[in-house]
Amino acid sequence: MIKTLTTIFFALIVHMNVLAQSWNLQKQFQNIEPGDMHFIDDNIGFIIADSTQNGTFVTTVSISTQDGGQTWSHSSLNNLNGNTFKCYFLNANEGFIAGRGAGGNSGVFMKTTNGGITWSAPVLFSERLYNVYFLNSTTGWVMGKNGLLQRTIDGGLTWTQQSITNEDGFCMRFYNALTGLFSCGGGELYRTTDGGMTWQAVVSNSGDNLMSISISGNEAWICGEGGAVVYSNSIGQSWVAQTSTTSLDFNDVAFVSSTEGWLVGLNGEMKYTTDGGNIWSSQSNVSNADILSIEMRNSSLGWLFDSDGDLYKYSSLAGIVNIKTTESIYVYPNPIEDVIYILNSDVNWSRAVLMDATGKVIYTTTMQKTNADHFIDISDFQLAPGIYLLRLENSHLTGLQKIIKK
Repeated sequence: MIKTLTTIFFALIVHMNVLAQSWNLQKQFQNIEPGDMHFIDDNIGFIIADSTQNGTFVTTVSISTQDGGQTWSHSSLNNLNGNTFKCYFLNANEGFIAGRGAGGNSGVFMKTTNGGITWSAPVLFSERLYNVYFLNSTTGWVMGKNGLLQRTIDGGLTWTQQSITNEDGFCMRFYNALTGLFSCGGGELYRTTDGGMTWQAVVSNSGDNLMSISISGNEAWICGEGGAVVYSNSIGQSWVAQTSTTSLDFNDVAFVSSTEGWLVGLNGEMKYTTDGGNIWSSQSNVSNADILSIEMRNSSLGWLFDSDGDLYKYSSLAGIVNIKTTESIYVYPNPIEDVIYILNSDVNWSRAVLMDATGKVIYTTTMQKTNADHFIDISDFQLAPGIYLLRLENSHLTGLQKIIKK
C-alpha cells in the first residue's frame, strides 16, 4: 500500500516530534504573601503581593519587570495597611489594585500612574474588594463582597454604587467599549451593552462561584469553583457548560485564540485545550501549590504565579524532542494546496492542530478518515505561502510535522 502511494503521490517521510509544553521556574519570591500578576506585553509585567516577616504582614509591595521576568524591581505601598487580592494595568504606567483593608472587613483601592513606583492614597469601601477592572483611564469598577459594585468615571476620585446583586462580585471583562461581562457568586452572570452604565442578568448554566473571564473575539470562557467552565460564542448572550473533568476550584482562565486556552486552580490543577474547550486535557503538574493567576501572551509565551510565590514561564516550541513513531508517516502533497493527506497504518489520529511557524494556533479540527488515509481540508482557510506546523493528537501520542504551503 505504501509503495503504491509513493509512486502516485509526492511524499515526504518525516519523523514525528513530541511537543513538550515547557513550564520552567523563573523566579522564587521570598517573604511575600502572593496576590496577583498581570503582564501587559511580552516584557512588561507586574506582581502585587504582601511583604511578610516571620509570617507577619509588613506592607504591600509592587514588583515590576521590564525584561519578561528576568529581573524585578520592588516598591513599597507604605500608606496601605491591608491585604491585596487583584491588580489590573492598562499600560506600562497606569495600574490599579483592590483588596481588603485593615481588619479584613473593609475594601481598599489604589492607583499608580508611573508603573508602580508610587501609588495614590487609599480609597476605602464598606466591604472587602475581590477585583478591579478599568475600561480606560477614567472609567472603571471595583467589585467585592455582598454585591459591592462601584463605578468611577473620573479615574477613581469618586465612586457610585451599582446595585444589581447581593452575591459576591469576582471578575469583569469587556469585549469592546460597550459590551462587557460581570461574574459573581452562585453562578450569577451579568452583561452590559452600554459601557457598564446598566447590567442585565444572563443564564450562565453554572451554580458555582464564577471567578475569572477570558475573551477572544466574540467568544468567552468563564471558570469557577468546583471545576466549573462555561462558554459563549454569542458575545455573552447565551452560555453552555463545558466538562473540565475535575472538581477542584479554578482561579483563572486564559485563551490566546478561539481554540487554545488554559485553566489553573487549586493544588496545581492545570488544564489545556486546543479545540475551544470541547476537550480539556490535564497538563503535568508544574506546581503543587495553588496557582493563583495565568497570563498567556500567545501560544508560546506566558507566565503563571502560585501561592508559594513561584513564577513560572512558558515556552511551547522550545521543548520539541525528536522521536520516531512505530511507522514512517507519509504526508502528501507537500507543499500543500487545499487538502493534507496523512497515511499511517498503525496510528489512529483523532485531532489535528495547524499552527504558524511561531506556534500560534490557526485551526483545530477532528481528523477525518477515508480507508487508510487521514485527511484535513484547509480550503476554507486562505493561508499565505510559507512554513506551518501540523500537530497530530490522540489519547496516547502527540506529533509535530513541518508542512509547506504553496
